[in-house]
Amino acid sequence: MKFLLLFFLKTTSTLDTFTRKRQVRPVFKRDTTRLIQPIEFPPDNDTLLDPFFDALDFTGKPRELIRILHYGDSQIEADRITSYFRNQMQKQFGGAGVGMIPITPINPASVSYVFDVSANWHRYSILNTKKSPNEPEYGVLGCFSRFNGKEKILNREEEAWIFLKYANISYRRAFLFNRCKLLISGNRSPLYVELNKDDQVLDADIYPSDKNLRIIEWEVDTGARNLLIKLKGKDSPDLFAVSFDAEYGVAVDNIPLRGSSGLEFTRLFQNPYDEVLQTLNVRLIILQFGVNAVINMSKNVDLYEKLFLKQLRAIRMARPDIPVVVIGVNDISVNTTQGYTTNEAVTKVRDAQRRASFDAGCVFWDMFEGMGGENSMPSWVMAKPSLAQKDFIHLNSKGARIIGEMFYRSLMNEYEKYLQRNPEM
Repeated sequence: MKFLLLFFLKTTSTLDTFTRKRQVRPVFKRDTTRLIQPIEFPPDNDTLLDPFFDALDFTGKPRELIRILHYGDSQIEADRITSYFRNQMQKQFGGAGVGMIPITPINPASVSYVFDVSANWHRYSILNTKKSPNEPEYGVLGCFSRFNGKEKILNREEEAWIFLKYANISYRRAFLFNRCKLLISGNRSPLYVELNKDDQVLDADIYPSDKNLRIIEWEVDTGARNLLIKLKGKDSPDLFAVSFDAEYGVAVDNIPLRGSSGLEFTRLFQNPYDEVLQTLNVRLIILQFGVNAVINMSKNVDLYEKLFLKQLRAIRMARPDIPVVVIGVNDISVNTTQGYTTNEAVTKVRDAQRRASFDAGCVFWDMFEGMGGENSMPSWVMAKPSLAQKDFIHLNSKGARIIGEMFYRSLMNEYEKYLQRNPEM
């Protein structure tokens, strides 16, 4: 395992690239000194990603903004893994910004952005409520926020605000957005919305009550910082996200669901999410779960497989044209008399995820094997500098960058195969 780890460290200094000119067929520059953990497809179905790859080709058609939703558990919190993958996709195919952000995340720390909100915002999450007949729409991020409760309309106006300032450690492209969006619905009285930059009002408007999804979009100077959004009204909208994107290219949204095993999507997609996904122009969905299944469902992996399959089918049924990539669980160690060894439930959960993926018509990427397989986590923890946390479960930012690079390379390897199958592209 130490050999594999040193191998990964040695090979992360440079990146494979495609040629910049889109009128020339991109060519994947292979480096035989590097290892690619292949994306796995169901038998005789190796073109499942083609609809996504089709969307990446803007030749001969108007350019547009396409979205990739990256769902996961706490392994992707703080924009880990997503941030590197996003940066590489945007460097290759265009785009900028960090995508959609919940304004009241469980973990506000992020490697890509710093923001603050007024104290009167309240978070409503699909993870903190039980399923009910009158369940609200939580939005694609699985949560929303309000500055007053849902019980009644206030007899006076209340004001709330959101302030965003980018962190200095962000990738450069995180700063280069030129579109700021607010995703809201459900305000039962008129809503005043104002956008400010450096104490200067850039735009202000009043929006009537509306139960449907509304996207308020502002064009801002490229690289704008210190953006302040103010909202005022007698009833708060359900605020699903603030989004920072480019006009066109690729947007990749980091959607961590701490504590989740990936079993909430039948609730998330029971509402008209096919329309929402179409409105947002989502072209790829990535699911990265398993840590909590290893910890909480190790004695009933068969049940986990059935439940996880049900989630995948719900997503595929909502939009069959959107490919789904399942990233399998990472290595997790337990302390035994023989030292730190792989939790025996890891491979069982990984295998269950693979079977469910194939049964639902999804593709699978084996992060466990990508890390080095059995008993690989200690090498990541003990590396200099360390690549994983001392809980022997979670990667740190350096380790997450390596996984982000490995997954990006694997996806681009499939993209090259797509180009070879479609030489006219």
